[in-house]
Amino acid sequence: MTTAIITAILSAAASFVGAWLAARFALDRFRHEEIWERRAAAYTLVFEALHDMQVTIEEAGPSEDNPKTLEDAIAALTRRVDSEAWLVSSEFRDRLVQEAAHTWDLNEGDWRERFLRSLSFAINDLRSIAKKDLSVR
Repeated sequence: MTTAIITAILSAAASFVGAWLAARFALDRFRHEEIWERRAAAYTLVFEALHDMQVTIEEAGPSEDNPKTLEDAIAALTRRVDSEAWLVSSEFRDRLVQEAAHTWDLNEGDWRERFLRSLSFAINDLRSIAKKDLSVR
Protein backbone atom coordinates (compact mmCIF):
# COMPACT_ATOMS: atom_id res chain seq x y z
CA MET A 1 0.00 0.00 0.00
CA THR A 2 2.79 2.42 0.90
CA THR A 3 4.62 1.60 -2.33
CA ALA A 4 1.49 2.35 -4.35
CA ILE A 5 1.08 5.74 -2.65
CA ILE A 6 4.74 6.63 -3.20
CA THR A 7 4.50 5.55 -6.84
CA ALA A 8 1.35 7.64 -7.33
CA ILE A 9 2.95 10.70 -5.70
CA LEU A 10 6.13 10.36 -7.79
CA SER A 11 4.07 9.86 -10.93
CA ALA A 12 1.96 12.94 -10.18
CA ALA A 13 5.07 15.02 -9.38
CA ALA A 14 6.79 13.91 -12.59
CA SER A 15 3.66 14.73 -14.61
CA PHE A 16 3.44 18.16 -12.98
CA VAL A 17 7.11 18.94 -13.64
CA GLY A 18 6.80 17.73 -17.25
CA ALA A 19 3.69 19.82 -17.86
CA TRP A 20 5.27 22.87 -16.22
CA LEU A 21 8.44 22.57 -18.34
CA ALA A 22 6.42 22.14 -21.54
CA ALA A 23 4.31 25.20 -20.73
CA ARG A 24 7.41 27.22 -19.85
CA PHE A 25 9.17 26.34 -23.12
CA ALA A 26 6.02 27.07 -25.13
CA LEU A 27 5.60 30.46 -23.46
CA ASP A 28 9.25 31.37 -24.04
CA ARG A 29 8.95 30.42 -27.70
CA PHE A 30 5.74 32.43 -28.05
CA ARG A 31 7.39 35.52 -26.53
CA HIS A 32 10.41 35.14 -28.81
CA GLU A 33 8.20 34.83 -31.90
CA GLU A 34 6.06 37.78 -30.83
CA ILE A 35 9.12 40.01 -30.45
CA TRP A 36 10.46 38.79 -33.81
CA GLU A 37 7.16 39.74 -35.47
CA ARG A 38 7.23 43.18 -33.86
CA ARG A 39 10.84 43.67 -34.99
CA ALA A 40 9.93 42.69 -38.53
CA ALA A 41 7.01 45.15 -38.46
CA ALA A 42 9.29 47.91 -37.15
CA TYR A 43 11.82 47.33 -39.92
CA THR A 44 8.97 47.30 -42.43
CA LEU A 45 7.75 50.69 -41.18
CA VAL A 46 11.23 52.17 -41.48
CA PHE A 47 11.70 50.83 -45.01
CA GLU A 48 8.27 52.17 -45.98
CA ALA A 49 9.30 55.60 -44.67
CA LEU A 50 12.55 55.40 -46.65
CA HIS A 51 10.61 54.44 -49.77
CA ASP A 52 8.14 57.30 -49.22
CA MET A 53 11.08 59.66 -48.83
CA GLN A 54 12.65 58.40 -52.05
CA VAL A 55 9.39 58.76 -54.00
CA THR A 56 8.79 62.24 -52.58
CA ILE A 57 12.18 63.43 -53.77
CA GLU A 58 11.94 61.71 -57.17
CA GLU A 59 8.55 63.31 -57.80
CA ALA A 60 9.65 66.78 -56.70
CA GLY A 61 10.54 69.01 -59.60
CA PRO A 62 14.19 69.99 -60.09
CA SER A 63 13.19 73.67 -59.92
CA GLU A 64 12.28 73.39 -56.23
CA ASP A 65 14.91 75.28 -54.30
CA ASN A 66 13.27 74.75 -50.92
CA PRO A 67 13.54 71.08 -49.90
CA LYS A 68 10.65 71.32 -47.43
CA THR A 69 9.22 68.01 -48.65
CA LEU A 70 12.51 66.29 -47.82
CA GLU A 71 12.52 67.83 -44.36
CA ASP A 72 8.99 66.52 -43.81
CA ALA A 73 9.99 63.07 -45.05
CA ILE A 74 13.03 63.01 -42.74
CA ALA A 75 10.81 64.05 -39.83
CA ALA A 76 8.40 61.19 -40.62
CA LEU A 77 11.27 58.72 -40.80
CA THR A 78 12.68 59.97 -37.50
CA ARG A 79 9.28 59.59 -35.84
CA ARG A 80 8.98 56.01 -37.05
CA VAL A 81 12.49 55.06 -35.94
CA ASP A 82 12.05 56.73 -32.56
CA SER A 83 8.72 55.02 -31.94
CA GLU A 84 10.26 51.61 -32.64
CA ALA A 85 13.70 52.31 -31.16
CA TRP A 86 13.62 49.43 -28.71
CA LEU A 87 12.92 46.95 -31.51
CA VAL A 88 15.48 47.86 -34.16
CA SER A 89 19.12 47.03 -33.58
CA SER A 90 21.58 49.68 -32.46
CA GLU A 91 23.64 48.95 -35.59
CA PHE A 92 20.57 49.83 -37.69
CA ARG A 93 19.96 53.08 -35.80
CA ASP A 94 23.66 53.99 -35.98
CA ARG A 95 23.64 53.50 -39.77
CA LEU A 96 20.62 55.79 -40.10
CA VAL A 97 22.30 58.44 -37.94
CA GLN A 98 25.50 58.13 -39.99
CA GLU A 99 23.49 58.57 -43.18
CA ALA A 100 21.72 61.61 -41.82
CA ALA A 101 24.92 63.23 -40.61
CA HIS A 102 26.89 62.76 -43.83
CA THR A 103 24.49 63.16 -46.69
CA TRP A 104 21.24 64.75 -45.65
CA ASP A 105 22.60 68.27 -45.41
CA LEU A 106 20.08 70.22 -47.44
CA ASN A 107 22.19 73.32 -47.88
CA GLU A 108 24.83 71.95 -50.22
CA GLY A 109 24.67 72.04 -54.02
CA ASP A 110 22.58 69.46 -55.83
CA TRP A 111 21.11 67.84 -52.73
CA ARG A 112 18.45 65.90 -54.64
CA GLU A 113 20.75 63.75 -56.78
CA ARG A 114 23.23 63.24 -53.94
CA PHE A 115 20.44 62.33 -51.55
CA LEU A 116 18.86 59.74 -53.87
CA ARG A 117 22.21 58.09 -54.59
CA SER A 118 23.11 57.99 -50.91
CA LEU A 119 19.66 56.74 -49.93
CA SER A 120 19.99 53.83 -52.35
CA PHE A 121 23.26 52.75 -50.73
CA ALA A 122 21.82 53.23 -47.25
CA ILE A 123 18.76 51.10 -48.02
CA ASN A 124 21.01 48.25 -49.16
CA ASP A 125 23.11 48.52 -45.99
CA LEU A 126 20.04 48.75 -43.77
CA ARG A 127 18.44 45.77 -45.50
CA SER A 128 21.53 43.66 -44.71
CA ILE A 129 21.53 44.82 -41.09
CA ALA A 130 17.81 44.05 -40.70
CA LYS A 131 18.21 40.59 -42.23
CA LYS A 132 21.07 39.84 -39.87
CA ASP A 133 19.08 41.06 -36.86
CA LEU A 134 16.04 38.98 -37.85
CA SER A 135 18.20 35.97 -38.77
CA VAL A 136 16.75 35.93 -42.27
CA ARG A 137 18.76 34.99 -45.34
